[in-house]
Amino acid sequence: MIVDLWNKHGQAVAYVDNDKESIFMRDGTPVAWLWEGGVYTYRGKFLGWLYEGWIFGRDGKCVLFMERSQPGPVKPFRMAAEDRGDQALRPSRESRDSAVRRPGREQLWSSTDALSFFANKTRHRPAALQYARLSLYFKILWQCTVSIVVCSASPGTTFLT
Repeated sequence: MIVDLWNKHGQAVAYVDNDKESIFMRDGTPVAWLWEGGVYTYRGKFLGWLYEGWIFGRDGKCVLFMERSQPGPVKPFRMAAEDRGDQALRPSRESRDSAVRRPGREQLWSSTDALSFFANKTRHRPAALQYARLSLYFKILWQCTVSIVVCSASPGTTFLT
């Protein structure tokens, strides 16, 4: 039996297939698989847990829920589920990361959406990458500021001599 997975907005965004271990997005894209209560990407990255009908991340906050999930955060009204797309072929499963110790479950929704969760974009970035992104941000901000000053100058104004 296929089991729908709902997000904090009440939208059916993914589902667990008949094999009870493969997770697909609604469009048929395979995104993860279940092993002994853990949720893993097909590359073997540990994402979180399936427990009492809830999929929650490494931080203990809920990302998705099943229709008959046990107590957790307040569940939204579930909207009608859209049709499922044709399933794409599942990639081969790579060796799994070790599951980290499950933290206490929080009665809170995660700020991470399902697509980001399954894409494993919730990890902290290394400091060098954060610095590079921040530098790029300020470079773009500077270019925009210069453009605004140049565009707002009156005709015939000379900035550089």
